[in-house]
Amino acid sequence: MNLQVIPGVYNPKTGAWTLTLDKAQFALPSVQPNNESGNTLIYGHYRPEVFAYLHLIKPGAQATITTSNGYSFTYTYMNSQAFNPTDTSIFTYQGSPRLTIQTCSGAFMQNRQMYYFQYDGYAKV
Repeated sequence: MNLQVIPGVYNPKTGAWTLTLDKAQFALPSVQPNNESGNTLIYGHYRPEVFAYLHLIKPGAQATITTSNGYSFTYTYMNSQAFNPTDTSIFTYQGSPRLTIQTCSGAFMQNRQMYYFQYDGYAKV
């Protein structure tokens, strides 16, 4: 998949995220892709135009983020986990750089599925 990623905002008072029907969002409370530390969170709807097929990903698959300042960051998919939508612990992650992709899951899309990717490296493009 090849998606445009636009800024996205989480409102802690309402628990709501800004969302579009056809793009992924970079969660502004998370860190920009980097080679030092922190979690880069990208989220989007469970729709064919965005992340409806993400559940088919297999461990070892690679994801690449190309930034507007000319860098390409590569990550390898490790695993996924479902969370309650009110769980904001994703914003307190501290550690080596990683990518997390979030979309909805569950029979009624009541959960948030987090797909975790390990940082592999970067290059100037």
